[in-house]
Amino acid sequence: MPQIPKLAEGGFVKANTPQLAMIGDNRHQGEIVAPEGKLEDIYRKVLKEQGAGNTEKVVELLLIIIDMLKNMGFDFNLYLDGYELNKRLEKIRNKKKFALNGGVDNV
Repeated sequence: MPQIPKLAEGGFVKANTPQLAMIGDNRHQGEIVAPEGKLEDIYRKVLKEQGAGNTEKVVELLLIIIDMLKNMGFDFNLYLDGYELNKRLEKIRNKKKFALNGGVDNV
């Protein structure tokens, strides 16, 4: 009798290793069966729709906020700590790398 893995909790099948599998056996949730590339494409699409990695949108919003503050009569100086900014950007890059399972991204 062949061993057929049940994938109700998910699973990973390496490329070029065809096998039978039991899918649709999760009692509470649907299951997604897709090649890695398809899931990466979906992930990138969602990131793009949310504006992630789009610094132009962030700069635009910051300029709007600065204009609003100026119009309210606030006198302020804006300081950016380069070290802190780089530290936070590195965290974002690491999260993205982890989400891509160590994959390489162009950002």
